[in-house]
Amino acid sequence: MKSLKLFVFSVISLVLGLIFGVSSVSAQGVNDFVITDMQVNYNLTNIDPQGLLVISEKISLDFSGQNRGILRAIPNTYKDQDLELKNITTIRDDQPEPFSTYEDNGNTVIRIGDPDVYITGPHVYEISYSVANVISFYEEYDELYWDVNGDGWFQTFENVSATLVSDAAPGPEDPVCYTGSFGSTSQDCTIVDDESSLEISTTRALNGGETLTFIASYEKGYFTPPTWLEQSWKLLATIPLILLQLWILRDTHKKWVMYGKDYKKRATAPFFGRPKNVSVMQASYVASNSLTSKHISAAIIDLAIRGYIKIVETGSGRKVKHELIVQKELDESLSTDEKTLLNALFDSVSVGESIKLEDKKNKLYKTLTKLQKDIDSTSKEKGFYELSPVKAAGKIGAQIGLSVLFLVFGIGFSVWLGNPIAAMSGGIIFVVVLIYSALMTKRSQAGVELAEHMDGLKLYLGFSEKERLKAQDAVEAPLAPHAGQPVRDVKFFEKLLPFAIAMGVEKTWANAFADIYEQPPEWYGGNWHTFNTLALANSLNSVSTSTAQSFSAPSSSGSSGFSGGGGFSGGGGGGGGGGGW
Repeated sequence: MKSLKLFVFSVISLVLGLIFGVSSVSAQGVNDFVITDMQVNYNLTNIDPQGLLVISEKISLDFSGQNRGILRAIPNTYKDQDLELKNITTIRDDQPEPFSTYEDNGNTVIRIGDPDVYITGPHVYEISYSVANVISFYEEYDELYWDVNGDGWFQTFENVSATLVSDAAPGPEDPVCYTGSFGSTSQDCTIVDDESSLEISTTRALNGGETLTFIASYEKGYFTPPTWLEQSWKLLATIPLILLQLWILRDTHKKWVMYGKDYKKRATAPFFGRPKNVSVMQASYVASNSLTSKHISAAIIDLAIRGYIKIVETGSGRKVKHELIVQKELDESLSTDEKTLLNALFDSVSVGESIKLEDKKNKLYKTLTKLQKDIDSTSKEKGFYELSPVKAAGKIGAQIGLSVLFLVFGIGFSVWLGNPIAAMSGGIIFVVVLIYSALMTKRSQAGVELAEHMDGLKLYLGFSEKERLKAQDAVEAPLAPHAGQPVRDVKFFEKLLPFAIAMGVEKTWANAFADIYEQPPEWYGGNWHTFNTLALANSLNSVSTSTAQSFSAPSSSGSSGFSGGGGFSGGGGGGGGGGGW
């Protein structure tokens, strides 16, 4: 993964150089150069118990165009250990050269050169720095596994060589070297071991994305493995924060048990009566603790069936349109939410007034919010809630705020420590607290009975006809009028049709009454080739689609990005990449 990120960095540097290069930069681009030679000297000591590597890189190159200088990217970690990059110096052509650093993709990028000075032709750069925690510890030996130039360069290296000096005694494993892109096992290189030093060099040019890598072993004892505390301090440092995050979760759960846990529902039995004294929207709201465009579509159909509006369908396919025409004035039999809906659809709600539902696309999304607040308020007044959906999240507002705060702390800890645990735990706790906020709503006993009724009604509406006939003796719901066995006629079909639409089972309900109509209903006009209840259900489904568009907010879009990769050759520490600028 590290190597691919570095390679991507180099490619991005090339692209940015090509796109944003100023007029004084030649057409070849800032990354159009060849590295004729790279010589690196390594001095490995135990000044840092886990290995301190003092590095001096000499890079000879030839710019084809005009450049300000070069970029050198040094990885910040190796095997989850901070390399503690320090003591950076830069020289160009035997003279000190200005530089700056910035962080990118897990690397410290050294930008060498003066932003106001352009150079071209051959130059020699010398970069010195030190890194710690470079040794890997195994049972029989300690190991330095290192990339020399790194596989994150886009340029060709005509020659790469390295010298490693150390006071540590050589280990039982012979030193080896590898060349190529990440994962390569090619050995186009030579390695000379004279006990106190290693000489490593390539035997061919390295193309962009290829590196020289070497591995050296050392006897146990010279370097000291990190103690358990040194290895675990990052985890230990995050424990207090994680405990605080868990405390927030525990406190949220206690709040839910105290204020938001619903009364237990009884077993669901099929019901075939409309709930009393509630609109389709209010019943659907209490049943699902939310209001959707599907519920509003059902309310529009219900208003049409009850004679307040007429729906006229014109066109076909993607060009279908729905005209809503007011048939009678508002009256007291309408619920508050139904009046709000009609006033949102029509300017004056006067008889004969008409609108095209499709013309309201993205214009009624604020009405959905108002309807939800109004229905929430009236549902609380009617005694359906002890803690309503609108008020529920506020009951754990403090816990939501603290979970956000500790998520931010967790991200900060993870960046500082290079350990993702605090950020991951903070993210999980935040999501769980949000789930609790959605579950915090608590229906009253009456609200639970209404939800039971809606569950039973959905069960009945979703029955096949054979199952429905068996259910005719079902026990009546507490909120339904006593009706005995329902009469299978148009009136009964239309009475429950809005609830079937709200619950998404309108086609099943229509199939059960396929032969019930002798002629199309007066409340819905369409270009019928053949008419039956299933054709009606399909047409009503297009009403639902148009309603959803009308009550939806305008859409927005975003983008995201990603990176990854991995392999063998180039799998050591150091290395990195670079480019021009």
